[in-house]
Amino acid sequence: MSVDAFPLSDLIYIKGSPVDLESLKGKKIVVLELWATWCPPCQVASQFPDVVFIGVTSEEDVEHVKSFVEQMGEKMAYTVAIDNTNRVTQQYMNEFKLSGIPCAFVIDYDGKVCWNGHPLEDGMVETIKRIRR
Repeated sequence: MSVDAFPLSDLIYIKGSPVDLESLKGKKIVVLELWATWCPPCQVASQFPDVVFIGVTSEEDVEHVKSFVEQMGEKMAYTVAIDNTNRVTQQYMNEFKLSGIPCAFVIDYDGKVCWNGHPLEDGMVETIKRIRR
């Protein structure tokens, strides 16, 4: 079942540029990972340089997140943002009836969420491989 992705608005970007899902429709696959500084970073971003990866945390301490991202260096070679209103996080978690992080969402070329689950599960990689052009 595919579900329209929710906009990634009102985020504080720590690393990388803002991600506009609407402008990426028809052009890119997007992987949205909801995480916290105590979760392992996304392990697969380097395997798919043509896919847009964005890690979103709802932690409120901007300086703590910035420090963590700086310490991780190239292990987090993708866009990172803070959802300080918790709006984006709650929209995705509620829509898919999820309660824990980390959780990733693969958003296809049509802007539809076509997979969700733990970012280290095989299903995410298989889904990306299957839908890539």
